[in-house]
Amino acid sequence: MYDIVIIGAGVSGSAAARELSRYEASICVLEKAEDVCCGTTKANSAIVHAGFDAANGSLMAKLNVQGNQMMEQLISQMKKEQKVTEQLKAENQMLTEQVDILPACLVEMSEIVYA
Repeated sequence: MYDIVIIGAGVSGSAAARELSRYEASICVLEKAEDVCCGTTKANSAIVHAGFDAANGSLMAKLNVQGNQMMEQLISQMKKEQKVTEQLKAENQMLTEQVDILPACLVEMSEIVYA
């Protein structure tokens, strides 16, 4: 049983899941594709929508302005998260390499003869 179910793991669904992960909630993201951002999101040109075509005073215009103001902070946070992820991957690789040599160490230890 989940508290929140998000349908679609594109930019919007992934961003919603990321934001909601800050709270004590059980979250499920459903995606029909083999990976995140495989639908419309994959064709994104990475341009932040400036809102040039939204009617003055409309909800769309307000959200465009708010979204643009949030971009710098979001990019900064995601860069920090990327650094943490890269560090965890490096530590995991190091541990994996250590585990890979364990059988050889155990064989060497089993050959020790105690007098």
